Amino acid sequence: MENISIGTSQNIDLEHSLASVGERIVAHIIDYFLFLGYFLIVLIIFSVNLFQPVLGYIYILFALPILFYDLICELTFNGQNAGKRVMKLKVVMADGSQPDFMAYFIRWIFRIVDNVILFGGISTLVIILNGRSQRIGDLAAGTTVVRLKRKQNLESLRLPDLPPNYQPFFPEAINLTENEYKIIKEVLDFRYKTGLTEPAYNLMVQLKTKLEKKLNISTTLNNQEFLKAMINDYIYYNREK
Repeated sequence: MENISIGTSQNIDLEHSLASVGERIVAHIIDYFLFLGYFLIVLIIFSVNLFQPVLGYIYILFALPILFYDLICELTFNGQNAGKRVMKLKVVMADGSQPDFMAYFIRWIFRIVDNVILFGGISTLVIILNGRSQRIGDLAAGTTVVRLKRKQNLESLRLPDLPPNYQPFFPEAINLTENEYKIIKEVLDFRYKTGLTEPAYNLMVQLKTKLEKKLNISTTLNNQEFLKAMINDYIYYNREK
């Protein structure tokens, strides 16, 4: 969970739902089935006698993508590999911000300790005891694993309709939580009710800054335009397709 303070005594919580041990285990199982399929394909392709003299070196060569799988995937796909994508999980910093290369690298280096020793038993135990969905690698890197929000029901949230053929500005808005949507709406409602007063302006500035950091967004839109785009894009990604 990320807590941010806006205004004088008002606290606004930007919440992440932490991944459970079971969800992380299932994500790993999905990855292991992917690895198994990959190795079976390699075995079939290189079972020809022509390759027998260098077969050992070929297996080592084809094992390298497995070794670097998590690091490459998390760097390329914004904190996700295949298992996490299927389970709708994602690696983030403990404060909810986007990890950098060093954070991904550290948690990857510690994967040997986490997943190889005792076949992942240490990793599972640390996650359970930690209470913040962090294995040893996460603790060292300052990261954790969270659930991406599930699709919400528009009627239960009472989200307004969008103009026909609306195109979102920020694909990153898919990672907003329901609570964050409500916070943005409350800040905009406060601005409309009070006008562009200093308290309303400060609220929008601080909220925009926090959301830009969390979603790794850089934009030239002003505070109000940015928050309105976040509202509309959230609705777009949560409507029933």
